[in-house]
Amino acid sequence: MLRFFPQLDQWGCDQCRQMFPKDLPRAVAPPKQQQWRKLPFIVIGALIVAAGGVVAALKLFGGSAKPSATELRDELVRQTFASLASGDHGGLVSRSGLGNIMAHASCANGEMPDVSKDLSDFSEQVDRAIARAKGATFEIVSIDEPEPAKRLAKGDELAKGCKLDIELVQHQLAVKVKITRDKPTTEAIAKLALVELKGKIYAISPPLVAGGCDAAVARIALVGARDAQDADLASSLQPALILQCESEKWPAPVVDCLAKVTGLTEVPGCIAKLAGDQQSKLRDALAAQLTAQTPAATALRAIVPGAAPPTPATSDAAITLGKPEAAELGDFWLWPRSDGKYLVASPYAEVVFPHKPTIAVVNTPLKRGDGTTVEDFQLNDVQGDLRLQVELISNGYGLKDPDIAKSMDNMRQQVAKVGTVTESKRDDRGLTVYGFAATDKANAMLRVETRVDRARGFSMSATAVTPSGQAAIGDAFFASAHLRHAPDPLKDASTLEGVRIRKAGKKLVAHDKTDSFTIELPWTATVERKFKPDLFMVGVVIKSHKSRRPGEEKEGEIRLLVDEFGSWDGLGFGPTGRVELANRVKASLKSELGEAVDLTDTVLAGLPASRFESKKGAAKKIEAWSVWNRFQHRLYQILCVDAPQCEASAKSLRFADPAPVN
Repeated sequence: MLRFFPQLDQWGCDQCRQMFPKDLPRAVAPPKQQQWRKLPFIVIGALIVAAGGVVAALKLFGGSAKPSATELRDELVRQTFASLASGDHGGLVSRSGLGNIMAHASCANGEMPDVSKDLSDFSEQVDRAIARAKGATFEIVSIDEPEPAKRLAKGDELAKGCKLDIELVQHQLAVKVKITRDKPTTEAIAKLALVELKGKIYAISPPLVAGGCDAAVARIALVGARDAQDADLASSLQPALILQCESEKWPAPVVDCLAKVTGLTEVPGCIAKLAGDQQSKLRDALAAQLTAQTPAATALRAIVPGAAPPTPATSDAAITLGKPEAAELGDFWLWPRSDGKYLVASPYAEVVFPHKPTIAVVNTPLKRGDGTTVEDFQLNDVQGDLRLQVELISNGYGLKDPDIAKSMDNMRQQVAKVGTVTESKRDDRGLTVYGFAATDKANAMLRVETRVDRARGFSMSATAVTPSGQAAIGDAFFASAHLRHAPDPLKDASTLEGVRIRKAGKKLVAHDKTDSFTIELPWTATVERKFKPDLFMVGVVIKSHKSRRPGEEKEGEIRLLVDEFGSWDGLGFGPTGRVELANRVKASLKSELGEAVDLTDTVLAGLPASRFESKKGAAKKIEAWSVWNRFQHRLYQILCVDAPQCEASAKSLRFADPAPVN
């Protein structure tokens, strides 16, 4: 039977003892990561030299030189440290070979050993090792094996109830490395466990620096993850701890003390042995990352004696909203808050910015199924080096997994240009939030979080660029961003019900139940409602018709079409979307009525509109208008044929004032 091992991203076959790659359907295969571009130059040089030596040997002897076991071992060590320096989590996990090793064991139950727990533990070890190595480069000085290799023979027990089918050899290496962070360079011995199996070598542990600051900090991260119950937060402190330890030259007694702690409560006793200025610098270095008022952050703040809790934020219950302002584009409302921030709200999204944001709409190279341009609605708050942005995009109904996978790949590649990417996933109101983050050499952080409503075909991406020490602003920004479960007119059988005609003196007025729109008509009219959710159509057609009387040459007709869309579909009616709509209407009038029309921009009912008029001398007098009401999420189209009263009727169109959304 096949069983999936998510950490390896592979399937394991119980009977055939093989691992198979997972086949992910993708619209476009993502480009392979060029990992060497991210490696420190010292390690790159080592890899180039090694490759050059092999190529030279092949040319000299004219044959295929098979590398020795020692050469294979040394190459694996170099690759492992290269992956560690570049933050290549997948490379470190794949070189562990845990799935392949267990494939060569026979168990009493006849199945492959379940290595999911081992892989999960190894993955967490890799995360902690990458966090410690952040910003570091490694130069390998020497590779030694101080103790004889340990051999396990065929039939020896590998795990409970499982025995080896072939011989396995275990190696414990001592790798001497030069570690450079910023300017300081130190030498250390790193322990690395390898396994040799069927002529292949696997690194079954990430490198662990024995002694010194690395070992002390690794210990803090280990007990911190366990006692504070937040492995990610504890691991994120490692680069700052190591930098402080090395740059401030913590005394050996402090480092040794930290390396031996058995719990988080023992750490403050070790830190207390530092000089006052060393404690103060450490406190400041950790403060930027421990801003949350959570049990985990509180526990980790306590490792530095005298650390004060962060200033409590104003509770949401105490915040009041001022007078809202309609944004210039889209259906967004800008609400000033009593704490000086701004809430931006629409029926389908909400987010809080520290300052009043600006809004822009940018064309993307993407096209929907009907050929229309996908527009990117952008909300921006830029204050010097601090930049916050929300992007909202409507791609169209029924987004597929390959579409989303391709988008995530593109986002990952963009963030990788800044530095090593840290990925995350969480749930927000039933939607998965995909997170990507990277930090540059100046400790400025780029973070992106994306949530996708695949059924409705739109997405929201929040991006923050926060300088060193301002990460808390980004945290608050991301915590405030949400997609809302806006009502769907296609699922509401009452959408656009109640449209009728009433008399107002001598006038006839078409309107809906709440008078969200009114229009005067010269003749009696009929109302036809079309509710076809399977065709994504909810609309009303109002026809005001004049029959031809004796002596009159032509009949006349004024027609009003009202189509209602989901609020999120309004993201398809930006400036470019309206231009494309006008061009489609122009082509449709020519196709259906047989008359070419001129197109001009105008204003109708206080909103941007398009006007269409047949050319002089045409057989039919055609006039038409189209206007998008961005707050009602309705498209209004007026079509007149041989109706002299048309312009007066069109100019009588009125919309009710929009109701602010918060």
